[in-house]
Amino acid sequence: MAKHRHNIRWATIIALVTGWLSAASALAQQSEDEGGLQANVGLHFDLNDNIYDSSTQEIESWIARISPDLLLSSTPGQRQFSAQYVGDYGKFLDNSDSADDYEDHSVTGRGLFQMGSRGSLDLSAVFAQGHDGRGSGQTRGLSPGSPGFPPEPDEFERIGWTAQYSHGAEGARGRLNFGLGGSELEYSNNLERTQFFDRNDSYAFGSIAIGARERTAFVLQARYTNTDYDVERPGETGRSGDNWRGLVGFTWEATSKTEGSIRVGAERRSFDDPEQESVTDVSWDIAVRWSPREYSYFDFVTTRENQETIGEGSFVDHSSYGVSWTHEWPIGLESVLSWDRQDDDFVGTTRKEEWSEAYVGLRLPQGERVLWEAGVSRRDRNSTLEDLEFEGMLFTIGVNFQLAR
Repeated sequence: MAKHRHNIRWATIIALVTGWLSAASALAQQSEDEGGLQANVGLHFDLNDNIYDSSTQEIESWIARISPDLLLSSTPGQRQFSAQYVGDYGKFLDNSDSADDYEDHSVTGRGLFQMGSRGSLDLSAVFAQGHDGRGSGQTRGLSPGSPGFPPEPDEFERIGWTAQYSHGAEGARGRLNFGLGGSELEYSNNLERTQFFDRNDSYAFGSIAIGARERTAFVLQARYTNTDYDVERPGETGRSGDNWRGLVGFTWEATSKTEGSIRVGAERRSFDDPEQESVTDVSWDIAVRWSPREYSYFDFVTTRENQETIGEGSFVDHSSYGVSWTHEWPIGLESVLSWDRQDDDFVGTTRKEEWSEAYVGLRLPQGERVLWEAGVSRRDRNSTLEDLEFEGMLFTIGVNFQLAR
């Protein structure tokens, strides 16, 4: 186990360093007109009237967020390299407990290699440091005044890599994709509780698309994931095991003002623990965009898939549904209306949750490099466990700057 984690870490570090050095070397040979650096930064202020998603003790705070995004890439060609840094820094202005302030980061390296006129190899690796805010994730439903409320958010590191080969030119009647990947999740604090959620995932995937009509393709895809938890929870059945997911359906583009994909199939979860029974359920991925006008479109998205549990149960049977309307007004103002819902069934327990969010937002560009935005959302969660229920409002106002391109 330790050797496996060590190998994943070093493979990811080597891939990231190679991506950065390759991108920098390629950029050094480019002219200034070709560019290669994209730099964006967002500055936002949020007013959250229930920062811990609590059902009993609602605490309000303004939150200042800065989100830089730097992308370094070579020009398209037979070999293309890129490296990206994304940051998210948050400061709670009204909450005297500074433990909720956070600094999240991710660094991604990628190499894309053309192999003849039909094949391509896509290699990528990512390293991320993040957090689960207090009152979310494993601490969902805990009251700020309770003895079990953590002194600081749960912090974690995530590393991962993916290698994907694609065969078939764009627009060809047949296209094949397959690949391998792996990831590791490791928490760094509150270990008396978080150590039971450290895990390694290894996966393989493949898909084939066959053109049926113009801009329409029949699709068959499959994915296998092996999940290995470092430490199983004492007195409970094991969560390590295998997950198979297979979908079949079709995709289409710009047909009668619509485009999207509909894929339906099954997902099977099996466990290393002989006391655990396998579970098979219907699974799907559906995404459709309807554009009645060039400046106005509707998105409909729904999915059902297995996810790793954040608390009780062997895993989570997760379903999500979303609809949104985006409209660009004559003055350049863009409006967004959306509604999202998630249903989570913690398999092996009686715990079930329903979460929904309604959002109204506005975006206004100022020139080519500045984008102003504001929005308000209402969030609700219902649960079979009363302590997990909450409702809250979130107001956001901010601006995004494009510093270089």
